Amino acid sequence: MMTKDNLVQNMLKKIQDALEKRNVVWRQHSLARMLERNISRDDVFSAIQGGKLIESYSEAKPYPSYLISGRSGQKTVHVVVAWNDDVYSVYIITVYIPDTNHFQENGVTRKSRG
Repeated sequence: MMTKDNLVQNMLKKIQDALEKRNVVWRQHSLARMLERNISRDDVFSAIQGGKLIESYSEAKPYPSYLISGRSGQKTVHVVVAWNDDVYSVYIITVYIPDTNHFQENGVTRKSRG
């Protein structure tokens, strides 16, 4: 039986594998945000390849989505992706630099909303 950690690691591996195989769909929104935020495709690749899956949105439609936190050079980058298992492809939904209003200094842990 797979544990939750195993499932998370398995999903991250699938996403990383699809990225390596260039089974990637760049959504227009993500490209616009990347341009605004001075984040390159290489930054996104680095963040995903060395990153950690920190949140999952299994109920997202049309595909389950995930938040990956990783580093590119000196900056922490968050990438929201959707996963289409039917065609083994990852969709890059949005990309941003986490801010300290919403995330702790580590860029991974959300601050409580209280």
